[in-house]
Amino acid sequence: MNRKMNGERGMSLVEVTIILMVLALLTAVIAPSIDDYIKDARQVKAKEDVEAIGVSLVRMLKDTGAPFPLRSGSVDIADRYKINNRVDLLFGPGNAASIVVADNPVFAPGAASATTSPINWGRAAGAGIESLEAHLVLNTPAYAPPLLTEAALAGSGGPRFGIGWRGAYLSALSADPWGNRYEVNSVMIGVGSDSVDLGWNTDTVVISAGSNSVMNSTFAQAGFAAGVDDIVFVIQGSTR
Repeated sequence: MNRKMNGERGMSLVEVTIILMVLALLTAVIAPSIDDYIKDARQVKAKEDVEAIGVSLVRMLKDTGAPFPLRSGSVDIADRYKINNRVDLLFGPGNAASIVVADNPVFAPGAASATTSPINWGRAAGAGIESLEAHLVLNTPAYAPPLLTEAALAGSGGPRFGIGWRGAYLSALSADPWGNRYEVNSVMIGVGSDSVDLGWNTDTVVISAGSNSVMNSTFAQAGFAAGVDDIVFVIQGSTR
C-alpha cells in the first residue's frame, strides 16, 4: 500500500511550470554568452596557430640556410636553390576554403625563371604546392646540408650553405578551428628582387579563412589587404 510520509507532498503543476520557466529564462541568458566564449576561443586558437606556423617556418629557413621552401632537397647543388626549385604554396590539413575570385585572381607574380601561371588559395597538391607538415614536421623533402664541392663554390657568390634541418619545428599540424587548412603564399619568400622587378609589393603570410570559411584577403601589385574575418600572420613583406 502506497502512502506519503508525514509532511511530504508532490509538486503542483504551477510549481513545475514556474521551475521550467526559470530554467528557460536562464538558458536564454546564458546560451549567447557560451556561444561568444566558443567563438572567442576559436579566434584565439587560429591566431596562435598562424603565428606558430610562421615562426616555425622562419626558424626552419634560418637553420637550413634555404632562401625559400624547397620542392626538393636532393637535386644537384648547382640547382638546389634556384627559383624553379621553390615551393609556391604551402598548406596544412583540412578543407580548402571558398575563394572570392574577384579578390584573389592571383596572389603572386611568378618569377623570371619560374612558372608565371596564377597560383591561388584554392589550389590542390601538385607542382609547387606542398604540405606544411612535410617541411615543418617530417623533413620531406630533406633539408640535409649540401656537399661543399669546388664546382658549387665557383658560382656567382656560391649557393647558401646551412647546417641542415633541426626540427621538428612543430609537433603536429591540424586544420583551423573551422575545419579549413592554414596556408602560406611561400612563393613570396626570399624573392624580393623578382617581386620588385615585376611591380609587386606584397607580403608572405600565414592565413586562415576565419569563421566564414571564405578567403577575402586581396593580393595585388599595390600590396596585401586582410579581408573581413581572415586571420593573418605576416612573415615578411612591405605592406604592414
